[in-house]
Amino acid sequence: MAPCSLEHVVWVDVAADAKNAFNSLCRSQMWDPLLESFPDLAALGRLMYGSASSIIFNESGFGRSEVLNSVGNRQGCSWGSFLYCLTIHPLLKHLADEFPGCVILAIADDVHIIGPPELAAAAYEELLQGELNDSKSKCYSPKISAEAVRGTGMPADVEIATDGTRVLGGPVGSPDYCHSFSVCAGGHRGPRRHQSDVVPSGAALPCGGFSSASG
Repeated sequence: MAPCSLEHVVWVDVAADAKNAFNSLCRSQMWDPLLESFPDLAALGRLMYGSASSIIFNESGFGRSEVLNSVGNRQGCSWGSFLYCLTIHPLLKHLADEFPGCVILAIADDVHIIGPPELAAAAYEELLQGELNDSKSKCYSPKISAEAVRGTGMPADVEIATDGTRVLGGPVGSPDYCHSFSVCAGGHRGPRRHQSDVVPSGAALPCGGFSSASG
């Protein structure tokens, strides 16, 4: 990640939260990306996920019940994140192609859309088309007011912050935001960090991944 906003000072970062991400993907969407990118693992993937999983439970008054599930990853499966990334990657490439003015970053289900507010809002609406949790998504705008960003089409339930945000569990934003985050995370008030030790608000947008159709 790099201080993308040094070059694009009026860009925003939209962190998109997918609804029930790992449990909602159709397994049929896994096969083509798996065969294309990891052909040596395709047979094992078919063995593990080629048939519906059997979920067995006791139901009061009925006894043993069984439900067959062919959607999403198995609970605790070590392939879970791997298959999710493979499945969503073509969707992210398509989004990057459709919105070349934005930078699309993703690690598993943590997806960030970085760009001009109006383009970022449109790209957010396009991503997974209705399968995003607006109330858990967040837009970080270090230079533009929340009202102005909302006016570009950002959904009403998406929080807009101007002081900072979290990226992969770490703080990105103003020195005050980063200090406050560190205090809360550490459970005690330590010495205030020097501004050069944090990512300042003027350089707060993470950048990397692909802005077009690169991986």
